[in-house]
Amino acid sequence: MSDQVHQIKFSMNGFRRSMHIDAVDLRHTIQEFIDDDYCSLEDLKKEFAEKFDALACAINSLCCIYDENDENFNDLSDELEVQLLGDYE
Repeated sequence: MSDQVHQIKFSMNGFRRSMHIDAVDLRHTIQEFIDDDYCSLEDLKKEFAEKFDALACAINSLCCIYDENDENFNDLSDELEVQLLGDYE
């Protein structure tokens, strides 16, 4: 077994941009629903679930990021998880 430490580079700028896009997409879907631009309730349900799940995945991913040298930036992946709406099995 090796004692090597492997590090993964993570771009918080890219991650925040991605979360922003997910939130804007979800907002757009909600606004269209409020404005009654949808014809099909099934399409609306599917789109809501997809947009919510994209944002939930981003939040869940953020909970897995931590710095073991910073007591205020812990791995929260075992404590916090937003359950997805879609069935991805």
